[in-house]
Amino acid sequence: MYAVNYIPKNVLITAAECQYKFGAGIAPEKWNAAIAVAEARFIQPLLGYALYSAMCTAKNIAITSGNIAAYQTIFNTQYPPANSIVLQIGNIVNAAELMSADYQALWNNALWDYVYECVYLIAMPKNYAQFSAQGMMKNNPVGSVMGDSHSASVGVSLQDIKWLEDRQLLDVINPLQAQLELYLCINAAAIPLYDSECNCREYNPDNKEKVKRTTSFIDIYPDECDCDTDLYNTRMHYNRNLG
Repeated sequence: MYAVNYIPKNVLITAAECQYKFGAGIAPEKWNAAIAVAEARFIQPLLGYALYSAMCTAKNIAITSGNIAAYQTIFNTQYPPANSIVLQIGNIVNAAELMSADYQALWNNALWDYVYECVYLIAMPKNYAQFSAQGMMKNNPVGSVMGDSHSASVGVSLQDIKWLEDRQLLDVINPLQAQLELYLCINAAAIPLYDSECNCREYNPDNKEKVKRTTSFIDIYPDECDCDTDLYNTRMHYNRNLG
C-alpha cells in the first residue's frame, strides 16, 4: 500500500494504513500524532533497533526529480481519480512493496496489525481531549447535538477511556504481540536482524510441530510445551505494566 508519510522521520506505518484498518473517517493528523510515539514505545523495543531501523529505511523513499513521475503514476492508479494526490519533490513515500519479500511477509502476516493496534491505543486519549485556548477540552462533550436529527452524542468518561485502554492492551495488543514474537521465532533465519533470544523449541516444518504458548490470563493450551513460559509470561505482563 503506497502512501505519503507526513511525519518528518522514517516510520513503519502511515495514517493511510491506520485508516485502512480502522475503516472510518478519522483525520490523518490524529493518527500522525500517535504513530511516532507508538513505534518508540512498543515497536522498536520489541523488534530491536537494528531490525526496526532497517525496516523503516526500506519502507520509505524520498521523492526526487528522478522518480517523481514513476511514483505519481502509482498513486494515480491506487488513488483514483488521477492526481487526487499530487506528489511533490521532497515528499516521503511509504510502502510495504518497497521492502524485501521477507520483510513484506513479516509486515503483512504479523506486524501491520500489531503496529496499528499500538497506534490506536496511543491515539485514544488524544481523541478524548485536546489542548485549546480555553484549556484542556473534551473533543466530544456530553450532550452535544449532532446532525439534522439533533441526536445527542454522549462523550465517554475518563474512566471509560482507562477501561478501553486496559482492554486494548490485554485483549488485543498482548495476543498480537505473542503472535508477532512467534512469527519472528519461527522465521528467525529469514530475519537475521532480529537478535532477541527465542525461548521456544525449534519449529520443525517437516512434522508441522507447533510452538505452543501459554498466557497468564487465558490458559487454553496443554502443558507439554517446552517453552520458557516464565519468561514469556513476564513479557506478556510488560505492556500491562506500562499501561
